[in-house]
Amino acid sequence: FPSHDRDGMGGWGLMSLPSVTDLLGWDKYLAGYYSDAQIRCLPTSKTISLLTPNVATSQQEKLAVIPITNSKIIVIESVRVGGFNYKLPKSSEGVLVYEIDVDETDYHKGVYIISTDRGLSTDNKLGAPLRLNESVVASGYKISVIQSGNFGDIVEVQKIS
Repeated sequence: FPSHDRDGMGGWGLMSLPSVTDLLGWDKYLAGYYSDAQIRCLPTSKTISLLTPNVATSQQEKLAVIPITNSKIIVIESVRVGGFNYKLPKSSEGVLVYEIDVDETDYHKGVYIISTDRGLSTDNKLGAPLRLNESVVASGYKISVIQSGNFGDIVEVQKIS
């Protein structure tokens, strides 16, 4: 039973409190660390994406983005220990899924973690990344981790309704 957490990102993102993680991939994109070629805008049907970990130095794809409305997207990224994620426990590695709504501009609003109930119940939501064979449903899309390793993650995204 996947959940959408309207309380924000927990410990995810350099600007969160308490921060134990790197910038979110979307923040890196906005800051110019990732090129447009490293962001995959997903079509409205079934697709599979290979995501390179956000801390890896690479020109490979870093983010998959699902446009939901003119102001809302779902972002999917692979997180691993390394870089500013050096404090991240190994058990927190996986696929981080979150929603961004640019129309929500109040403090601590507009960025929300999407995870399983297991992931949301962990301290600072550090267990939120999806693990191999886990999935969530958000805004009519099923997001599943179908392969995982040091290379990153392979994610399947399918429109379900």
